[in-house]
Amino acid sequence: MKKKKKKKFKYIIGIDFETVDLKEGEGSIVEVGICLWDCRKKCRDEMRIVSSYKELFKPDLKITKGATRSHRITNKDVEKLKPYNDTWDVILTDWLEMYGKNIPIVGHNLAFERKHAMAQGSIVFKLHEKYYDTMKQLPDEKGKWVSLEKMVDKHLPKKSIFRGNFHRALDDAIMSCAIAQKLLVNKVKPWKEDDLLS
Repeated sequence: MKKKKKKKFKYIIGIDFETVDLKEGEGSIVEVGICLWDCRKKCRDEMRIVSSYKELFKPDLKITKGATRSHRITNKDVEKLKPYNDTWDVILTDWLEMYGKNIPIVGHNLAFERKHAMAQGSIVFKLHEKYYDTMKQLPDEKGKWVSLEKMVDKHLPKKSIFRGNFHRALDDAIMSCAIAQKLLVNKVKPWKEDDLLS
């Protein structure tokens, strides 16, 4: 009996939002970061980020003090910016068209991103089916989900060029891809179809 070949992904897409409120499903998006990541083994680390996009918005609600403590974005930082727009969703759609519609979308705590994206009418999150949530892969010894910071400390070398500023959208998207590269592509942790919704 022939063994089934494991699915190999050439590319993955990382995504992260920062919001005006830390509560899941509340508030509006203040920053978005997305990146298209090359998973192929022959690719050198400095070439892994094929394309990226980030944008800060002026939200329709005030940024709470708790959120600012986390992502360090203040109301003053965004007061003269344009309001939220869906450019990121259009870019994701283009990447999926160009590089393959079954590319997994990767993030840390993707349920949070999904709720906000759906609330803003995202076409990609409405139609896409392949997701990989790095938060749900390796719970700690007590069975609790691990923060992105702990995942990075565990899986990325201290001198990794992908280590960035935590709780900034593009940096978090990139770090999530680097972790997914190790767990998903290198088969440390197998793919699960319900990673987003479980």
